[in-house]
Amino acid sequence: MKRKIVVFGGGGGIKPIIEGLKYLYDVTAIVAASDDGKSTGILKNHSGVAVGDFRNALISMAEQGPETSILGYRFKETDIGVYYATPRTIISAALDEGRYGKIERENVISSFEERFKELGLGIDQEMKIPVTTKGHPVGNLILTWLIRQNKDWVDYANKLARSQGFVLPNTLHPCNLYAIYDSATHLIGESYFDNPNLRIPPIQKIGLWPNDNSIKAYEKALQAVREADIIIIPPGSFYASTIASVLPEGFKHELSEKIIIWFANFFYDLNQTLYRIPSNDGEKIITIPPERQIEIIEEHFGKKPDLIIAQNPESLPKEPDLMKRYNKELGTEDPIPDYKSCGQVYLSDLAFIDYIESQGRQIYVLRHNPRKVEETFRYVLSEYNL
Repeated sequence: MKRKIVVFGGGGGIKPIIEGLKYLYDVTAIVAASDDGKSTGILKNHSGVAVGDFRNALISMAEQGPETSILGYRFKETDIGVYYATPRTIISAALDEGRYGKIERENVISSFEERFKELGLGIDQEMKIPVTTKGHPVGNLILTWLIRQNKDWVDYANKLARSQGFVLPNTLHPCNLYAIYDSATHLIGESYFDNPNLRIPPIQKIGLWPNDNSIKAYEKALQAVREADIIIIPPGSFYASTIASVLPEGFKHELSEKIIIWFANFFYDLNQTLYRIPSNDGEKIITIPPERQIEIIEEHFGKKPDLIIAQNPESLPKEPDLMKRYNKELGTEDPIPDYKSCGQVYLSDLAFIDYIESQGRQIYVLRHNPRKVEETFRYVLSEYNL
């Protein structure tokens, strides 16, 4: 029987963990529902649920192919009204804009017709979402439509994507993040931290608005934690993904008795574990050291990680321009946290060079390699008798 793994998080950090482990283990991903990204923030007004991180995790959990890629396709130019459109219309428009070939297009439409029919869903039903397509991923629009019409939307979404494991929101309650970093409470969201020019003091507390105690954890997510053999904290935004994913009431108690493995970030996280504070001398850099990060994890997860898996600095890809970019972005020549004094730590070679589009241009980034994640995870389970 496959061991049951639960991965908490959101954003891009959860992707390599899911992709690396989904075929060897029984994987459930529990993602933060407090996201407020561009598309997610707009659609959240019409469903009450943040769908962006959920969609990303669902795509990572699914078999890779044109059906999965079309769920992640974000409309660039096509700007049609969604209210009177149908799922078929939206999928077809994405296939047109993405210039899919005739045969591939026919196969994708046929596959989704079959999936919708199996679930008793109407692929030709009007979606009745008062937005236009431009800027929205196909998956976000379809998820919003599912949420608005079906209380069992989580199950339907996983089946529609042919998920290899299961993806669950951490709560079904509408909520946003708040942070306290001075004398006031500030409503924030995951996208709040995306601006590299943002300058704030260190965060003192983070929680859920409108009321921490009223935001209950999704029961199916709690049950997944109860049944889990191992909990994984993936890399990602420290507060906006890692901590945000366990803020709903109920998780801390269930997690406190579990084995927890933390795949730590390669670098400090701007405005979450590293702060650039303007001063008369130019700038002051404040970091939240790994020891303090572990204390914050303990405050919210109910215990410290049993094992930290961190990148071996000696094995980082030797790309001077890449490191210069991280040094410039973080304002320091020492952007890599030192986890060696943080208890049980395993250093491994996990990184590979990827690229993303940022502000209209492609930039190179370091990410966790799913294959290396899987190899390292199998090794530590045996080596540390977990």
